[in-house]
Amino acid sequence: TPFTPNLNVNVEGTGAEGITYKFDCTNNGTWEEIITTIKKNHTESNLCTYNTLGTHDIKLEVRTERFIVQGTITINIYE
Repeated sequence: TPFTPNLNVNVEGTGAEGITYKFDCTNNGTWEEIITTIKKNHTESNLCTYNTLGTHDIKLEVRTERFIVQGTITINIYE
């Protein structure tokens, strides 16, 4: 059964500039989703789908006019 996690991102702080959220579902260097918005909270619900059990890494980047933050989220899918 495929597993599709919800990816929730929250940005703290002030500022009205746009925020760009980037998601790489397989951490292979290709962004599956790039979205720019003024919202400090963003959720991707149907972006990353995994058909195999085990460990999967999702790369995330959040960019504003003032900062760039990158990180990797590891999820474990098991029965």
